[in-house]
Amino acid sequence: MRTTLTAITFAAAALALAACSQADQNEAEANADEMAAEASQAASEAADAAQDAAAEAAAMAEDAAHEAGEAMEAAGDNMSDAADDATN
Repeated sequence: MRTTLTAITFAAAALALAACSQADQNEAEANADEMAAEASQAASEAADAAQDAAAEAAAMAEDAAHEAGEAMEAAGDNMSDAADDATN
């Protein structure tokens, strides 16, 4: 009887330990899922920010190219004017 009672006590303790271990594992999996979702969100936001930065850089490069073209045209005009003045 005493052996049976001891065996039942140990079995109950093992079941309680297994239940706690399963609960801990479930909590760890839930935490891992939450961290994965947060990482995915952060990666998505970083990709959006990089796309915005690339678009802004492209627009700035286009503006700079346009301004450089205008400056070259103005320099050409100034050289033509200087040549005309020199010949007259």
